[in-house]
Amino acid sequence: VTEVISYTKRIGLKLNVFQFTVLINIHCKTNQFDQVVEVFEEMKRSGVEVNNASCNSLIASLTKSSDPHHAELLMEVWSLLRNQTPEMKSDKDRTALSQTITVLLGYFGDNQQWERVTEVISYTNRIGLKLDVFHFNALINVHGKANQFDQVVEVFEEMKRSGVELDNSSCCSLIASLTKSSDPHHAEPLLEVWTLLRNQTPEMETDKDMTALSQTITVLLVYFGENQQWERVTEVISYTKNVFQLGAHQYNTLLSSFGKANNLDALQQCLETMMQKGATNAISWQIVIQHLTKPSQRMHVAQDDVVEAWKKWRPLAQWGDDSQEEGDAVRTWVNLVQYFGSEEIANWEVVGSLEKWMLIDNFTELQKNNKRLALTALRRVYHEAERSEDAARVGGLLLASQGLNAHSRHPLSQ
Repeated sequence: VTEVISYTKRIGLKLNVFQFTVLINIHCKTNQFDQVVEVFEEMKRSGVEVNNASCNSLIASLTKSSDPHHAELLMEVWSLLRNQTPEMKSDKDRTALSQTITVLLGYFGDNQQWERVTEVISYTNRIGLKLDVFHFNALINVHGKANQFDQVVEVFEEMKRSGVELDNSSCCSLIASLTKSSDPHHAEPLLEVWTLLRNQTPEMETDKDMTALSQTITVLLVYFGENQQWERVTEVISYTKNVFQLGAHQYNTLLSSFGKANNLDALQQCLETMMQKGATNAISWQIVIQHLTKPSQRMHVAQDDVVEAWKKWRPLAQWGDDSQEEGDAVRTWVNLVQYFGSEEIANWEVVGSLEKWMLIDNFTELQKNNKRLALTALRRVYHEAERSEDAARVGGLLLASQGLNAHSRHPLSQ
């Protein structure tokens, strides 16, 4: 590239706007934002007027940069674009300008510069471009990220007034936003969007499309499940079967919803379906154990079911790896210990097996805070059952795991 520039200068040719735009594009593709800025400054020094194509390329580049110094230059380019006569002679020109507007809406919205967002919309209207589905999708996304749910609904209503047909992406973005809202007035537009999605041909040409639709399915299962709208849950499952198979993540969402609603029959049926399809994983069994071992369920759940869930989870449990996974595993183990060590169950043989599994097989791998969590819970169970020798033994292990002893002044020792 340097050779070409040197050659151009040597033969007496001055770099023009097209060559500068090419340089902007290639540096943009490789995320060399400082070089993009250098090219822009060189254009100004050379007296080369920036055209629409240059502005489009500069905006596409600088909106990707996280360097705050580039934000000022971006504003300069945006001002230049606004004051230019828009080049829209061909479909290619119109498409490029439309894409730039989408990028600006996303950038200013993500940075919550709402006055700038308004500027972009005003500019779009002034030059005779009609906001399209991509522009509206950008607006939905930025307002959704900012939890501005009333504005999300306003954008949805404006799309309908403008005759812009919602695509899968619009529906997924609207659902992602409106399911976060606690305002009951947003439930109606959410159901309207869900109906629109169900009646559309699903867009699954790319992995990105598949992922977005899969995430939307998960969000809907959570939302309808937490609101105990079981008919809607069934609708989502039926829709999914016509599109793709439910994955472990979605099934786990269902398990969690049924568990939170104390609907153990539905939880059991869902679990059986998952086992038939080979869709269970460690998280599945952790969810099942969490809900089977609730204090409110102790007299309604067979011990054998809890033992069986533990046996299924045991070889899948994650220790000593991801801190979040290990923490979840330890909390599941604590649920089991508290269940079998409770006054109603008092199955000390299983508590002993759980203790051995943790302390002998896995304890050395645990992080220090998780060791404390596990041993504190186990000691409390023994203490409340008045099994003083076991409580004292585990108390000693607890202190040793934290580098303490019974004579330390640490609050735990006291």
